[in-house]
Amino acid sequence: MSVKLVGSGSREVGSVYTLTCTVALSHRARDSSVSIQWHGPSTDEQTVDTTDNRELTSQLSLDPLSLAHGGDYTCTASYTVDGGTTVTTSDTERVIPIIAPPSVVLRISEDTILVGEDVVVYCDIDLIGVVRGRDVAVEVTWFQEGVPVRPDSRLTISGATGDVGGVHSSLTFSPVHFSDMATYECRVTLTPLLGPASPVSSSASIFLNISEPVDPVRPEDVTFREVQSDSVTVQWRVSHISYSPETYVVHQLSGLRDNTTYYVQVLATNTALRSSRSSVESFTTLVTPQMTADMRYHIPLILCPIT
Repeated sequence: MSVKLVGSGSREVGSVYTLTCTVALSHRARDSSVSIQWHGPSTDEQTVDTTDNRELTSQLSLDPLSLAHGGDYTCTASYTVDGGTTVTTSDTERVIPIIAPPSVVLRISEDTILVGEDVVVYCDIDLIGVVRGRDVAVEVTWFQEGVPVRPDSRLTISGATGDVGGVHSSLTFSPVHFSDMATYECRVTLTPLLGPASPVSSSASIFLNISEPVDPVRPEDVTFREVQSDSVTVQWRVSHISYSPETYVVHQLSGLRDNTTYYVQVLATNTALRSSRSSVESFTTLVTPQMTADMRYHIPLILCPIT
């Protein structure tokens, strides 16, 4: 009697993997009752099928395959002959589940990046078939042009967060410098917490294209409306860049003194530069009405007839 144990199917976590134990029966075994026993990390889903009087098969289905299924599986066939002697034969197969490489996607918080702004690069990680903390440990490493990023007071890295549904990490520039323009890589390594599976890694890269700020355009046509005793609305015309349409900016000033003349200049700024000042314009707040003695002490007189 001989035993042959073979596996079939994908060994990737989440798939179906089947172990088939084939027992070739000897002449003596055919006249006896042959039993098959499985030993391994998981032996719940098994079936036995006799194909003919020469061969006996048993299958063990690992569905779905998980990291906990990893290890050595042994199929043992035995029968007892006259005199009480037990004949035993076995074969062993090692099952090592494979973790699917995580899907890694990078995205940037801003479409246009200007020097002096705060910018965040997000690393979104999709764990396929495994759960962080239960099945695998997740390690995220950031690189700039192939060199590990060293965090400091301006550049911070958030560790891997999340488990089911995805893991996330981020690289924050606060603020971004022109020298930060480079290719950044987020590399993710999954280390199994169960079984003999091997670590897997994958990564994604993105180029951080940083622009110098454009010179702000000097505000024009400063005007005032809705002038009150303690507030006013200021309006001016500005173009952000040479080919953009002209727009008007409106700003509310409050907490002003009544019957007071104010002189106003407006300038435009961005993260690094400022424009020249607008021309000086002025406005005078309204006078707050004063209550007269008659207004303060007037009491309406109501006459009622006496019956």
